[in-house]
Amino acid sequence: MAESGIRQIVVGVDGSEESITAARWAVDEARLRDRPVQLIHAYNWPVPMVPMAPPPANWTEESLRQAAEALVNDALGKVRTDGVQVSGGVRAGPAPYILIDTSRQAELLVVGHRGRGGFAKLLLGSVAASVAAHAECPVAVVRPYTGQPRPSGPVLVGADGSAASGKAVEFAFAEAARRGVPLAVLRAWRPPMEYPPVQLREGELGEGGPRPPGQPDPASVEAAEAQRLQDWVRPWQEKHPGVDVRWLLSVDRPAAALVEAAGEAALVVVGSRGHGGFTGLLLGSVSQQLINHAPCPVVVVR
Repeated sequence: MAESGIRQIVVGVDGSEESITAARWAVDEARLRDRPVQLIHAYNWPVPMVPMAPPPANWTEESLRQAAEALVNDALGKVRTDGVQVSGGVRAGPAPYILIDTSRQAELLVVGHRGRGGFAKLLLGSVAASVAAHAECPVAVVRPYTGQPRPSGPVLVGADGSAASGKAVEFAFAEAARRGVPLAVLRAWRPPMEYPPVQLREGELGEGGPRPPGQPDPASVEAAEAQRLQDWVRPWQEKHPGVDVRWLLSVDRPAAALVEAAGEAALVVVGSRGHGGFTGLLLGSVSQQLINHAPCPVVVVR
């Protein structure tokens, strides 16, 4: 950590283009927060191509460290550091363990969506999945942008009333205030009985559609959900009166609604787990699907 005691933004780098993209995003975030950045590379003994074969003679602790330091120096050279203190460091050990350990004193941990060494068909890299599930600070997972980055787009947060969702909303309000952009708060739910879906929309409540006898009135249900959402978010809204809040309501699966709404967002914030998950899972299905499919960076808050 920084000698001054200021918490840093820590970025895991491994030489991949994904990790360089993550480092660049982290430096931009550090400018907003007035925080230093540290690029960390964790190096480990390579696995021999032949099982039980002795390692090549040129594989020494010193040679591995030198290669790791060269990789970090290369990453430092690819990141614009105007106005931001950026340093690099290397540590021996498995990348997930090193980054999780570093997260204990970090303000934010940033990783690429996938790094080197994974299987091409896997959507989420093992390092990103591990740190998002276990880190002790918020984790930003930076995916390759599917379009032009939208730094002036709104911050989008999913809200379901859970404790993890509350931490995500708190983080999202601060982030929107820091960036000077609107905050879009999305509430998605599945009705207890099927009725014609209400389209995702901002602010106004619609009329819904015809319903079979005995089924709930979609407009009444949506109005109740809207009021419940606004009442729940009000404490954070009062702390950030300058943030323009936009309410998004959707009768859909939360992950699908968030991925759809993320198309216009600069950043998506989500709790590590919400309502309805299995208590033994550290990273909920909504978080995983957002990390895999959102077209912008995703912050997972524990």
